[in-house]
Amino acid sequence: MPCTRSSPTLPASSSPRSWCRWCRWSTWAAVALYAALRYTSDLSGFRVGATMVRGMYHRLGEHLARLPLGWHSAGRVGEVSVLAGEGVLRAMSVIAHLLAPFISACVTPLTIVAVMLAFNWQLGLAALVAAPIVAAIQIWTARSTAATDAQRHERDTEATGRVIEYLQAQPVLRAGGRSGERFTSLDDSLREVRRASRRTVLATLPGTVGLTLTVQAIFAVLLVLGTSLALGGTVGAAEILTILVLAARSADPLLSLADIGGKVRGARAELARLDTVLRTEPLPEAPEPIQPAGHGLEFESVTFRHGDRTVLEEVSLSVPQGQRVAVVGASGAGKSTLLQLPARFHDVDAGAVRVGGVDVRAISTEVTSALDPVNEAAVHEGIERLMAGRTVVMVAHRMRTVRRADRIVFLDGGRIVEEGSHDELLRHGGRYADFWNISMTPAARE
Repeated sequence: MPCTRSSPTLPASSSPRSWCRWCRWSTWAAVALYAALRYTSDLSGFRVGATMVRGMYHRLGEHLARLPLGWHSAGRVGEVSVLAGEGVLRAMSVIAHLLAPFISACVTPLTIVAVMLAFNWQLGLAALVAAPIVAAIQIWTARSTAATDAQRHERDTEATGRVIEYLQAQPVLRAGGRSGERFTSLDDSLREVRRASRRTVLATLPGTVGLTLTVQAIFAVLLVLGTSLALGGTVGAAEILTILVLAARSADPLLSLADIGGKVRGARAELARLDTVLRTEPLPEAPEPIQPAGHGLEFESVTFRHGDRTVLEEVSLSVPQGQRVAVVGASGAGKSTLLQLPARFHDVDAGAVRVGGVDVRAISTEVTSALDPVNEAAVHEGIERLMAGRTVVMVAHRMRTVRRADRIVFLDGGRIVEEGSHDELLRHGGRYADFWNISMTPAARE
C-alpha cells in the first residue's frame, strides 16, 4: 500500500501577513542603521575637520610669529587675511564636507558599472566608456580654470588689502579730506573682483556642460542598446529596465563631480598657498643669546637685496653710543631698509649689523610726516626727551627734523654718498645741500 505524504503546513510565524511585517521592520531597521552610520560618519568628519582647522590655525600663527618683520609688508596684509580666514576653512573643509561626497560620486558609478558588466557585458562595456571621458573632462576643466582661479585669488587678496588699508588710514584721510580719493581705488578693486568672478564662471561652464552632455549621451546609448538586445531576445525586458534604473541612479553622482571637483581644486590651491607660507624660512635664532655690552650701532659692509633689486650695497656706518644720526635721501634710496636692519625686519645678504657689538635692537622710525605743525612740535619735544643720552638713528621725512642730529648720512641708490653735520653738508654744497634747498621751498613745505 503506497504511503501518502501530506503537504507540510506553514507555521503561524510564516504566514503572508507575518512575512510582510518582517519585511517592513527589516526595512525600517536598515533605514535606521543607515541613518546612524551616516550621522556617525558626518559627525566624525566634522570633528576631524574642526581639529585640523584648530591645528592649522595654531601652526600658521606660530609660524607667522617667527617670520621676519619685513615679511609682514603692507602687500601681505590682504594675502594673510584671506589665507587665515577663507583659505584655511576652505582647505580644511575637504575632510568635513567634501571627502565623503567625492568618494561616493566616484565609487557609486563604478559599482553600478561592475554590476552591469556582471549582468550583461555589452551594456556594462558601453557604460564603462563614460569613465575616461568624464576623467578627461575633469582634467581639462582643472587646467582651463587654473589661470582664472589664480586671478580671482589675486583680486580677492588685493581687494582685502585695500579694505584694510582704507580702514587703517581713516584718521589721516579724514584729517586731510581725501577719503573720497581712496574710496575710488577700493571701488576699482571690487570691480576687478566681480570681473574675475565672471571669468571664473565662464571658464567652468564648458566643463559643466560637457559633463552633462556626456552623461546624457551615455544614457541614450544604453537605452538604444538595451532596446536592441531586448528586441533580439538576448536580454529580457525586466533585466533591461533594471539596468536602465541603475544607469539613471549613477547620473546624479557623475553630475555632482563638476561641483565637487571645483571645490576640491579650490581647496588644493589654498593648501598650496598655505604650504608656500609655511615653507618660508623664519629668522634663525641664536642658540645662546648674548647681551650687548653697549648701545653703539655699526653697519659693516652691509648689502641687502629684495628679490632681484639691490636695496643697500656695501654700506658701512658707525654710530657711537649716545649719538643721533639722521638718514636722508630720496624716495627709494634705502632709508627705511637701513633702519629696519638693526631691528631684524630682514637679515642682511652680506656684511654685519651690530648693536653693542652683537645683534639687534628695535628702533622707532619717525612718525611726524602726517602731523600738523602744532602737534608736530609737541611730538618733537617728547622725542627730544626720550632721545636724551640714547643712540638714535632716524629716517627724516620732514627736513627740519635733521637739524638736531649730531650727524647726517645721505643715501643715494643704496650707498652712502655724503656724511657730516648739517652745517658741514650745507657748506659742502653737494647732494644734501640741493635736497635741503628743494625741501625748504614753499611748495615742498606745503
